[in-house]
Amino acid sequence: MKINNILYLYLCLCFTSCLKCENRATLEYQSDLKQFPAYLVDFFPDTLSEKYSTIKNTDTTSYCISYMNYDFESKNIAKLSEYLATKSIKKYIASDVSLVTVKRESITYWDDSKRVYYTSLFKNHTFYYPVPFFEKEEFENIGVNNESIYSQTNVSGLSNDFEIYILESKSGLYWKGLKPNEYMPKGWKNGYSKGICINKKKSIIIYWLLVW
Repeated sequence: MKINNILYLYLCLCFTSCLKCENRATLEYQSDLKQFPAYLVDFFPDTLSEKYSTIKNTDTTSYCISYMNYDFESKNIAKLSEYLATKSIKKYIASDVSLVTVKRESITYWDDSKRVYYTSLFKNHTFYYPVPFFEKEEFENIGVNNESIYSQTNVSGLSNDFEIYILESKSGLYWKGLKPNEYMPKGWKNGYSKGICINKKKSIIIYWLLVW
């Protein structure tokens, strides 16, 4: 009986510890979202998924601001796809070579080949709202294979299986301290885009915000 009681107590402590970690992570995530104007992050989920990663950049010297929430085991892909089909203003595929991407200064500074000047957002009879360049991150610590997410050959940085949905995008200065981006076309030197990327094959969702 004593052994059973000790085992039960141990399991309870482990469960309580896990709940505290989850609550702490959720609170930190919600605190991150509050650092941005509500209209820029109103489409982000209120809580984190079971397997997730968040990436934040608020350094104005990088010439762009961004926040991303990766959901690696989404159970809402089908419903979200239906929602985006009617609510998004544009849909692109990750392998589209005409995508207009905004990169952090550190990327273009060290690699001139990634320094792209855009003269227009209108290409091949399509309007391309700016999207983030998805930099490669390491997720091995949570058991996620990067090859299912990133591509070194695609302009977007994402693998071919991703679809990119634009929820909203406007030109103008929306973040204090950001200078006009010299790579962007006239009228879009500053602005913001927000959207969601979906990989149906791998059940991955990326919620993202970009301000430049």
